[in-house]
Amino acid sequence: MPANNSRPESLIDPEAARHLAAVTQAGWVLQFTPDPLRTPEICLAAVQQNGLALRSVPKDLRTAELCLAAVTQAGLALEYVPEPLLTADLCLAAVQQDGIALFWAPESLCTPELCLAAVTQDGHAIRYVPESLRTPELCLAAVTQDPMAMLYVPAHLQAGLRSLATAGESDQAQELPAPAPVP
Repeated sequence: MPANNSRPESLIDPEAARHLAAVTQAGWVLQFTPDPLRTPEICLAAVQQNGLALRSVPKDLRTAELCLAAVTQAGLALEYVPEPLLTADLCLAAVQQDGIALFWAPESLCTPELCLAAVTQDGHAIRYVPESLRTPELCLAAVTQDPMAMLYVPAHLQAGLRSLATAGESDQAQELPAPAPVP
């Protein structure tokens, strides 16, 4: 007589279940998962935990959904996105998570909006903004996010940004109360 088991059978074998549990805790361990067990479910769990695990996802499993999950978790995972899947929206998601991901965005997708999102997230991303897009407004956004980004501002724009910064400082100084006299 067959046993009456009220629980449904697991849809995943015990070894796959162990790998799924492992990548859920530390996505980078996907690299140690045997190829036959690198299923879409296990790969998605890995990139949701650590977007850079995308480098260990088999190329035929790198879908738009999986790549978006990866770059949303770690913008620098954009490096591992197959070229046909690189879109403006995917690149935007990546630079919003990590502005330096702009380095991996194809120049054809580098719009003023994408570059502004990148430098707003990390001022140093201005290093990867095409020269033709380094406008005074974009440079100001970068320097506002991180004053050290001035190192990457074109020389002909630096003086103007310094004068804006000085003007901003003096405006702020006027709003501060005068120091109390020392008795």
